[in-house]
Amino acid sequence: MADSWKTLHQLIHSMSPTEKGYFRKFQSGYRVKETKVYDYLFDLLEEMESPHDELILKAMKNKCKNLQSTRAYLYQQILKSLRNYNSKKNMHFDFREQLDTIEILQTKGLYKEAYHLIEKGLARCKETFTPTYELLFLHYQKNAIQFLEENKKPLVRNQNNASIISAAEFITGRQHIIEGYAKSIQWLNNHFPLYDEQVKTEANILLQQLITIAQQHEFDFGEKNLLYAGMANICRLTLRLEEAVRYQLVTIQLMESINLIALNRETSYVGALLNLGSMLFENKQYRELGQLIDKMENLKFQSPSANIVNESVTYVLKIHLHSDTRQFDEINKYINTGETFFETNNTIPNITFDFHIRLLAYYINTKQFDNALNKVNFMLNSNYTHSQPSFHIHVRLMNIIIHYKLKHTLLLPSLFRNTYRFMSNYRHTYKTEATILNFLRRTLNSRDAGETKTIMLNLLNKLQLATTEQAEEAFFRSYFDYITWLKFEIE
Repeated sequence: MADSWKTLHQLIHSMSPTEKGYFRKFQSGYRVKETKVYDYLFDLLEEMESPHDELILKAMKNKCKNLQSTRAYLYQQILKSLRNYNSKKNMHFDFREQLDTIEILQTKGLYKEAYHLIEKGLARCKETFTPTYELLFLHYQKNAIQFLEENKKPLVRNQNNASIISAAEFITGRQHIIEGYAKSIQWLNNHFPLYDEQVKTEANILLQQLITIAQQHEFDFGEKNLLYAGMANICRLTLRLEEAVRYQLVTIQLMESINLIALNRETSYVGALLNLGSMLFENKQYRELGQLIDKMENLKFQSPSANIVNESVTYVLKIHLHSDTRQFDEINKYINTGETFFETNNTIPNITFDFHIRLLAYYINTKQFDNALNKVNFMLNSNYTHSQPSFHIHVRLMNIIIHYKLKHTLLLPSLFRNTYRFMSNYRHTYKTEATILNFLRRTLNSRDAGETKTIMLNLLNKLQLATTEQAEEAFFRSYFDYITWLKFEIE
């Protein structure tokens, strides 16, 4: 069957020209001179676009007695040549080769030579920050201690035990960091604002665990970056915003200390700046947010995609800042260029729609209801799903407000029912969202302007009371300032 040749065929076609050349030289050193069957089979499969049973059987009929055995041997020889080829270029291949050599030497009773390689391997693991391989070298060292001189054994044994514990704790800590960062992202997406007491308890325990890990071990860039980003996310989740900003600044400083281009981290750096900007916004650090925006407007990256992401993020942070501080004249300066930018560039969907919902709120606040209607229809007709469920709820709530202001009285009852059904089936995270929807329903049923004003005053009091809760207060600033809108409506 052709499937039996598929693995070997794929392996050959995955090899680079230099790897194929190396294999032919490697193979010539081991084969019997009279037979070239493996080279012949290699060339045959290399020329085939897909393995063909009949052609292979016909070509190999008089060249080998057991084709299945030949196929298996060729596969193993290719893997051996690839290991040998990559061992000189890849540190991990080199480590494994050293470990294999140590085991061979110890099996042959050449303990002194093996121990010399163990010490060299351990020193290199320290230099290259590779605790996983360090544990393997320490394992061989532990077995070799019995062959040392008696006066050296106690010291080496103590050092070996301490090193094993340290390396194991480091690996465990690194895994906690990776899992902790992933959990922090999951919680922000699914439990913000945080009302779930169990999640709140778990988040605080995890934060303390990560703080302890940060104090106990020195990690390289990758782990440090995830460690402090995870700590910042948890602090943001639990509304410890000053701590969140502080930890996120550490992440930014770490990224600014490396070669972003060489490590392909330019886009990740922009993402870290966005997280910092969001935390500054939530903590009402407007001056620092303005300084961050100025910095980002002057950044130039080698990667075209990083430049696009940076520009999109800058637009979003600007419109958040100017909306929250009601600097509508500033927003008016970049509406057209911002719209054009998001229309013509393939940006991250969440970022794109964060800009659109802020623009929708701007149109309502400045009484540009026709523009607002066009914008809300664009978002409602999109197939896009935002990571924050509240996004879709507030697009619909603002849609009701727009039609209310345009006096589309016949349309309003169906809009309310559709929004009610949507919220019933969709996880709405803020308590106040249901309060606003109930207000809109009552307003639709009010009989005169006086009754409408009374309903608005009652809602205003409820919303102002809700802002005493930090999590609910952030909701008015993240989507639409219903409180200020109500005040203007009442006046």
